[in-house]
Amino acid sequence: MSRRDTLITLGLIAPRVLRLLWPRMFVLDPAYLDAAARVAGGERPFRDFVQPQTPLVEWVTGGLERVLGTTSYRVSEILTALIALAASILLWRLASRRLGATAGALAALIFAWNPLLMLLHVVCREVWVTAAALGCCLVSAPLAIAGIAALGFFVKPTFAVFAGALLLARPRAGVWACLGCLVAFGACLLLFGRPFWVQTFLYAALKGRTMSLPRQALQVVLILPALIPAALLGVRRDRLFAAWLGAEIVFYVFVSKTLWEHNLIELLAPAAACAAAGLVALRTPAARVAVGACAAALFIAGPLLQGSKAWTGLAGSPRAELRAAASQLKQAAPPGTLVLAPLEIAAEANRRTPIHYPELEGLVRMADRASAEGHFGALVAQSRAIPYVAMHELGRNEWRSEIDRDIAEGRVRAAVIDPTQFDSPLRTLQTFGLSTDDLVRRGFHVIAQIERYTVLAR
Repeated sequence: MSRRDTLITLGLIAPRVLRLLWPRMFVLDPAYLDAAARVAGGERPFRDFVQPQTPLVEWVTGGLERVLGTTSYRVSEILTALIALAASILLWRLASRRLGATAGALAALIFAWNPLLMLLHVVCREVWVTAAALGCCLVSAPLAIAGIAALGFFVKPTFAVFAGALLLARPRAGVWACLGCLVAFGACLLLFGRPFWVQTFLYAALKGRTMSLPRQALQVVLILPALIPAALLGVRRDRLFAAWLGAEIVFYVFVSKTLWEHNLIELLAPAAACAAAGLVALRTPAARVAVGACAAALFIAGPLLQGSKAWTGLAGSPRAELRAAASQLKQAAPPGTLVLAPLEIAAEANRRTPIHYPELEGLVRMADRASAEGHFGALVAQSRAIPYVAMHELGRNEWRSEIDRDIAEGRVRAAVIDPTQFDSPLRTLQTFGLSTDDLVRRGFHVIAQIERYTVLAR
């Protein structure tokens, strides 16, 4: 390995190590940590708990947790770092092959240091999708393409968007990638049956729209501010990366009802490649400085409209607080009893909440009842007419009485309350919407106060 390659490799490793060592953490999708802990305990996705995505990430993470004897978020975080590093190296190789050595190295570094990967460092199935997509692009054997595509679909069904883009850019390879997705889809139906269909595809139809189309399009530019302007300069430099980026933007802006930070990880690799191609193609130093200055200004200004966490990706909660709260919860609730806590803390303590995925559980029950009563079409129409959070608040009515009953009958033995949950309607749903005062009135008492977390027990 040359000195240049060694420096680039170190540049790809450094952000992953930095995030692993950083004293603060941020968990966007804590339900997947809980799902992995349940898999480690022998439960089955779709059957024993609801799951809105294909389950390969939870199978791998839960399997490792079972072998290691821990359900710590660190297992998922280290796996995510390794997959992100692998995706960076694969992008470096693919972009170098198609765009030249300089553009390839620049694309990989832009990808590896992007704030979104810093932010989504604990749970990020989208970076697994990216690694699988890059693998499909790099191999040439048809069965290898189909096999990697099947794994990509087992990670997340939206891998099919990349397969469609590959079909446009490289038809023969795209056919095999689409075949791999179809095989994986058929395997999921065979293994899990109707619960898989309801909990993945119908969930996407029922969850409500987060924003209007113009705002959703603007969101792409704001969350990827340093990439999209530069990527537009280089989007015509390579058919594969252009098709990949275009397909992802069309899907998430015009087709998907929601657009979150983690969804945009699927745009990140092709956007980084196109941006690198555009920057390298600039002929004069002055043009490079001008474009670089504009990109830097957008890089700073754009995410400020999204909140500070989107800027550096190093925000979040102190790791020590989460571990301390989980330790207290573990002591207060014997194994096999129920708890009420943010799902990342429940998973860390290896304790179970009455409802595994509050956002999804209610919608699944609503879909099952509507299907049995013959008015499923009306439910879908209703979901199109109301916002995302409002739809999930309707779904909460399906399980809130069960929470109340479990508390009243003494099955819930301990709880952790995070007062910041009420800062966000979505976070309130994810943490069951109960306050310390609610639980004290129901017979709980405070046993510990760990910074913002309040730990209660009966």
